[in-house]
Amino acid sequence: MAPKDEATSELGLKKLQYLLAYRNITNATNERTIVMSVLPIACPDFSLRILFPNVSNKLLIACLIGNTNSIILDYLARQKLGGTNLSDYVTKQLAILPPVVYDHNTIEFIVGKVVELIYTAWDTKQFADDVWKDADESLKTLIRKQWEDNKQVTGGHEWAPPAWAEIDPNGISLPPFKWDENRRAQLRAELDAYYAILYGLTEEELHYILDPQDVYGPDFPGETFRVLKNKELKQFGTYRTKNLILQSFHSLTLSGENENGK
Repeated sequence: MAPKDEATSELGLKKLQYLLAYRNITNATNERTIVMSVLPIACPDFSLRILFPNVSNKLLIACLIGNTNSIILDYLARQKLGGTNLSDYVTKQLAILPPVVYDHNTIEFIVGKVVELIYTAWDTKQFADDVWKDADESLKTLIRKQWEDNKQVTGGHEWAPPAWAEIDPNGISLPPFKWDENRRAQLRAELDAYYAILYGLTEEELHYILDPQDVYGPDFPGETFRVLKNKELKQFGTYRTKNLILQSFHSLTLSGENENGK
């Protein structure tokens, strides 16, 4: 039996053609505590844990991936983690947003960005196919624009699927998004800021999560993302993630105020 067939049989996967997996071995002192991704179907090692969403709408699955990779949920996980295993009982205690949170506008803001961040190779195309098939025309237009924006920055990829790729005629007709670190950092920051709003955080609360010393002064003993902060200070001369998230938060809250006529 081929590895994919064996995994499908053992795991009972009938509808999903990929795995939602997160790294089991972690630490609250890592750059990120939760690392969630989409993987081709295979037999995973115990160091990976598999998530089985109880929703069939693939747009909601994309939102779940955005939520689990958000810096807000990562902060919450750090408060729960006592060792180096992100065990099931820890995951089940995390405040993951319920499907009811995701209205049409929220889905349109999140899904295209998640697709770009995940669909960077042909072996994750089936995830993009599923999203595409559940998307309405408005969202498909946004995903196309997302791809064109990526191409304008990166040059994009050509439609040249490898021989092993399974091409769904009803799936997405775009090749994978081309990887660009700066663009990905901006997209993740926009998602982090948006999830901060969905969680109902104030700017001061978000600022505390990113760097409590900015809120309470340099003598404050607590740290949240020290490894990430120190890495970016060394690489960029500034705490880039914090700056990008706060800029996105300001932009989103200002936009929301304007829409409400305040």
